[in-house]
Amino acid sequence: MELFGCKAEKIAKSNDAQTVTEMYIEAYKKSKNEGCTPVIITLNETLKQTIDDNCSMYDSPEKFTSQMLSADTSDGRSILDERYKQMQQVFEYSDDEDYDPSDLGDISSNQFTAWGVSAIIGNCENYILYVPTAKPWEVFAWLPFGGWNECPDAHEMMSVCRCWYESFGAVPAFITSDMLEFYIPSPVTNKEAAQELAKEHCLFCRDILDMGGVNCQAGSILNSKVWSFWWD
Repeated sequence: MELFGCKAEKIAKSNDAQTVTEMYIEAYKKSKNEGCTPVIITLNETLKQTIDDNCSMYDSPEKFTSQMLSADTSDGRSILDERYKQMQQVFEYSDDEDYDPSDLGDISSNQFTAWGVSAIIGNCENYILYVPTAKPWEVFAWLPFGGWNECPDAHEMMSVCRCWYESFGAVPAFITSDMLEFYIPSPVTNKEAAQELAKEHCLFCRDILDMGGVNCQAGSILNSKVWSFWWD
C-alpha cells in the first residue's frame, strides 16, 4: 500500500515497544541499500490534519514536497543559534561545568517510547513508511509534522535534523501527532557532549524545560539510541 507518496506497511497494535523498535532497526539497515528512509507513523485524525494543512500552503502534497526539497537546509546551526539568543537567560542556570549527567543514574532509552504513549491508544493506525529519499532529514518534505505552537515547521525540522544527522548520525524514526523520536545508531557517550546537545534539544523543543530541563535531558541523551520530543 501507499501513504503520502511512500510505500507503507501496517504495524499491528499487538506488538510491544521492543518488537517495534527491532522492526524499525531492521528496516533502517535494509534501506541503506535501497535509497529510502524508513519512518514509523501513528496516523490519527490530528496528524493527518496537520500534514494536510501544511501541504495546503502549496496547493498539493507534490508541490509541497518539491518546494521543501529545493529549500536550503544547511542552516540548522543558525536556527539553533538564533533560538539560543532568544532564550539565553533560561540556560544560565545549567552552565555548571561540574555537573555530571550520570548523577541521574541510567535513564538512557533504547526503544521507542511513543509506541506505549500514543500508538496503541485511541483511534489510530500504525505504519512503517519507506520515504523515497536517502537523506533522512528530508522525510519532512513528505511528512510535514509540526508548525503549531512552538513546534518547529517543516523547514526548521529538516534543517535541524540535517545538522544532527551530520553531527551524530541521528535519524527521524517515529512520528505521532505530538511526538518525534530519533534513532541514533552510535549513541553519545561523552558527558560534556551530552550536556551541550541537551541545550540544543531544549531549543528545538522548549517543552523539555518543563519536563526536567537541560540536566535531565543530558542524562537521557547519554548512551541512548532513542531521543524523544513532545510538544504541547
